[in-house]
Amino acid sequence: MSPGCGSPPAEVASWTRKVAEATRLPVAVGFGISSPAMAAAATRHADAAVVGSACVKIVERYGRGSRGPAELSRFVRSLKKALR
Repeated sequence: MSPGCGSPPAEVASWTRKVAEATRLPVAVGFGISSPAMAAAATRHADAAVVGSACVKIVERYGRGSRGPAELSRFVRSLKKALR
């Protein structure tokens, strides 16, 4: 998925289906997921969305001051809400 994009590329659905057929393990999709909408779109085809770089960017932007943890918490709550 690319930043600013609201949905995963068409091949993600096909790829995750093939992976799911080859394993009993949950299938996760990552790379470029940076918003709640993108995470929700990814989990239409997979069991989980991996959101790492977006969290790192929040920490880099707000640092360790009082605003950093609050902003990260806000972002994670927005992901949770989108994935319910």
